[in-house]
Amino acid sequence: MDLGHVKGMFFDWDGTLVDSFQLLLNAHNHVRGILGQEPFTAEGFREYFGQPREKLYAALYGEDMERAKELFVAYVVENNSEGVTLIDGAVELLELLNAQGVLCAVVTNKAPEVVEKEIEKFGLGKYFKVIIGSGHAVQDKPSGKPLLLALERAELGNAPLESIVFVGDTDNDLKCAEEVGCVSVFIENIEKYNQLIQSNKIDIHCECLRGFYDLLLQSNENAVKSMSVG
Repeated sequence: MDLGHVKGMFFDWDGTLVDSFQLLLNAHNHVRGILGQEPFTAEGFREYFGQPREKLYAALYGEDMERAKELFVAYVVENNSEGVTLIDGAVELLELLNAQGVLCAVVTNKAPEVVEKEIEKFGLGKYFKVIIGSGHAVQDKPSGKPLLLALERAELGNAPLESIVFVGDTDNDLKCAEEVGCVSVFIENIEKYNQLIQSNKIDIHCECLRGFYDLLLQSNENAVKSMSVG
């Protein structure tokens, strides 16, 4: 991937740039305990990880969904100082893209107030021109609408789709990218490549975020060297 031809790189958040699986599992189990529901096992929660927020809460909490949202957000805000960690390679990747002049943005199904707090916590705000969270667009991922909104706010709405890259780790991310028609990068995390390739368009597959960083570094070696010399 020649970064000289990339206008914007848009990232999912949970599971792509940060590891928050255990925190989100704990948060839902906190809510479920208050509402008198059985707790999730880690395996049982995986099928819900990354799902559209409205769909998720309606399925899990029914008529208690609004209260569940409030309880969930309060728990995450209070506990995310230790419950969320950066995935290996995240900072180096963002620094590389910034150095090469590639616009970066976040498109996530996470509550905006939570993802913004986490971005601030890690000092990553300087890398992202746009942050789109749950509810910002008329539909969340897997719809392409959040990504289209991000493109609009980044002033890349008219950019060639082959110059737009969406990086994510779930089926929802792949479907979002495919609906828009941009380049998709699948970072294998919870969902496995061989389970998704039959039903999704995947342009680039990496087993981890560090692997994607290494791929970009190798593909753009001359440009990186020239900038470091300059």
